[in-house]
Amino acid sequence: MGVVYTPQQGANVLADILRKVREIAPDVVGVGVNQWDDRDSWRADFPDGVSATPEQSTAIVGVFGGFVLPEPVPTITRRQCRLWLLQAGKTREDVETAIAAIPDPTAREAARIEWEDATTFHHGHPLMVALAPALDIDPATLPDAFRAAALL
Repeated sequence: MGVVYTPQQGANVLADILRKVREIAPDVVGVGVNQWDDRDSWRADFPDGVSATPEQSTAIVGVFGGFVLPEPVPTITRRQCRLWLLQAGKTREDVETAIAAIPDPTAREAARIEWEDATTFHHGHPLMVALAPALDIDPATLPDAFRAAALL
């Protein structure tokens, strides 16, 4: 889970975010702070697998005037990945064809090893990022796809 915060002019952003998040969710360890894509806002990310309680989420939204980001994207098993791809109309042969089309032989073999031997996949893994366009899957949809696949 994360929160987005657009600071007031001159605010000590990092200290302010961390202080407020620690006040709201003191039991959460490992909060990271990163600048948001628009460079005018900052994002505080909770560690994978850690969620704020509904009360903490409400408090964070109230303090920052921002919004709560979607839950973290789960890591999925190989089985879940293959079932999701099948539901999306993609077969094992489609994946193997996409891997075979990788021009660099070392990268192609690395992709083949990852595909055949990995037991789990994360939406940001280089193999997933590379295969998505080759399989006509919008990479921006991978987080939601992985959330759906985790339920299979």
